[in-house]
Amino acid sequence: MFLQRWKKYRVKVLFVALFTASASVGALVAHMHDGEAWGVWRPLDPPNYFSLTSISWADTANPRHYFYGDVAQNGGNVYDITREIKSILFGEKFTHI
Repeated sequence: MFLQRWKKYRVKVLFVALFTASASVGALVAHMHDGEAWGVWRPLDPPNYFSLTSISWADTANPRHYFYGDVAQNGGNVYDITREIKSILFGEKFTHI
């Protein structure tokens, strides 16, 4: 008796099991990269981000994470080490460009 019912509802049971498994996997994987704690806002690679001579590749790949907010807080001003060096070498004409 059980086998007769199993044959009758086998497709429906397998469909429900497949749907449940795919929905569970989708819910678990959907926001895998949103793993930051709320209120924690810092560069992904702080030593290289604040260094004047090295590049933070993690923050370069994802600028919306910290860079845009950092620039907005500073009024859109970014420290340009090249302009600083040229101002020292060639005088004040590079500071007002």
